[in-house]
Amino acid sequence: MVQSSKRSMICKGTVARSQSARATTFGALHSFNSRRSFISLRPSISLRSFISRGIVVSFLSLGLVSSAAWLFAPFLQPAFAAEDLTLRKGISFDQDTDTQFPIICKKTEDTAIEAGKPTMIFFGAAGDLNTNRQAKKVVSLYQKFRSKKLKFIVVDVDHPANDNAKTLIKKFYKGYIPCQTILDKNGNMSWRSDGEVSEKQVSSKLDEQLKTI
Repeated sequence: MVQSSKRSMICKGTVARSQSARATTFGALHSFNSRRSFISLRPSISLRSFISRGIVVSFLSLGLVSSAAWLFAPFLQPAFAAEDLTLRKGISFDQDTDTQFPIICKKTEDTAIEAGKPTMIFFGAAGDLNTNRQAKKVVSLYQKFRSKKLKFIVVDVDHPANDNAKTLIKKFYKGYIPCQTILDKNGNMSWRSDGEVSEKQVSSKLDEQLKTI
């Protein structure tokens, strides 16, 4: 019985040691697997965190760019040409009796030459029937070319809108009205004519310049 008890104890001890060893091995494997799982998860967590931070930074950057664009937009906008050209109602085409300039338009103060665009400059004055007749053609040309990359500048030689207008008068106006001058996209004069000229001729000259851009 004693020996039996000893064998039983030995067997039990062996079993216990075996179970303990297995438990130790399992614990080690579990610990290793846990560490391996943790290690394998860390890059994903870091990557997600990195991506999330990148998205946040991107949105913040976009916000700053948008704010900057909104803040500086008035200074970055290109110049606009004279707009909405219309003929003044009631002007005379056979007598020098009018006291006002024949063309009504918005942004007459925009007399700057804009790089990259051909420019049509019309010089005229109030109380001149030739100016009035040519003004009618200029308004018609504006309606035809308003959607094109072309700039219209209207200058009253008796009442220039600003210093730029005065510079244009000195450079291109030779003392005869009406006068129309066409500049190429680089701001160089490509054609000019004093007095009345047909709408067809001016239109042809403008088409030539538009083909260069």
